[in-house]
Amino acid sequence: MALENLTVSRVCLHEVYVRDDAGNVVQPQYAQGLFQLQGAALNAFRSRVLAAFKSDGHCMEMAIRDSGAGSAVAIGAELLNGANDADFILQSRHFADKLAASQTSQRIPGGVVVVFEGSVGQPANRFFAVMKAELHEAFQKTGNLQARFVSDLFLSKGTKLYKIGLFMDEGAADDADFPDGWSPLLFDQLLTASRRDGAANYFYSNFLGLDIPEDSAHRVKQFFEQTKSYIRSSNLPRDQKVDLFNGLYTYLKVDQSPTILTCSPDCYQSEVESGSFMMVD
Repeated sequence: MALENLTVSRVCLHEVYVRDDAGNVVQPQYAQGLFQLQGAALNAFRSRVLAAFKSDGHCMEMAIRDSGAGSAVAIGAELLNGANDADFILQSRHFADKLAASQTSQRIPGGVVVVFEGSVGQPANRFFAVMKAELHEAFQKTGNLQARFVSDLFLSKGTKLYKIGLFMDEGAADDADFPDGWSPLLFDQLLTASRRDGAANYFYSNFLGLDIPEDSAHRVKQFFEQTKSYIRSSNLPRDQKVDLFNGLYTYLKVDQSPTILTCSPDCYQSEVESGSFMMVD
């Protein structure tokens, strides 16, 4: 899912915090100006984004679920239409507020909210993106082979302590309904090809208003894992469980039926116990 011809035109940083001891949202800290990136710093920032979306196992095209007022895609669409830098700075604060509200557990760390826009592709399409970069610790070398301990680093090359939601404006027909024409991509290090539901739900769902799109491979995997779990937890004798595991594997790998259809919850137990995996619409 490599991004081609990526340019970054404006960037703004804010910071969100862990909820307080009472579980309340802590007010984010807002930037007063744009994050000035030039030369090597701009190249390093672009390289982090490009490297993230080259990791096919950790990024995915997503589906927009929430596009109403106050949604991430609505905030970003308005942000791209901002007339000047001051509008961009003020509008980007809404992302910090929304992320702080979406982090409903004290176990979720704070971090830097990086809001940026630019263009991508050939021909170029506009995009906006929101990155959450967690702070981490490291040592910085100083003179005479000494070192200084630093606790507020982010976006170091050797770490992947960040998540990115990127929304491309691919253009929609004049009579299309919003958000038609917007294409979202997600990067999350916790996301893997074999476990797509490993991505942080608070980030992609609560914050960005996105869903993981359903496809046949994903649904087959869900069916396989859930059926295995049910058989394993049943009170059937061990040898019968082995037969059922073999039957499940044969059903999926050998039968090659074009469609996998499961029975209703009421009949599920009897179907498993009989070794039959029902086909119903």
